[in-house]
Amino acid sequence: MWLVWPPEGGNTTEEELENAMFSLFHQQPGTLQELEGQMEQWSKEWSWVQVPESFKPICKKVHDKVAQQVIM
Repeated sequence: MWLVWPPEGGNTTEEELENAMFSLFHQQPGTLQELEGQMEQWSKEWSWVQVPESFKPICKKVHDKVAQQVIM
């Protein structure tokens, strides 16, 4: 999903993406860290694959929300 963010002509908002990611990663928080690691690795191995700057804050928000839920 991060390879095509932001979607061209799409109607998905950052909030909707954030909520969808949170729902996916809430039950298995380790998979969020795995995604972040894969994004970093892909960016290093293939210079043409860069994480869009607009996607990084979304990941951070989801990461923070997941961490709060795990602590509670």
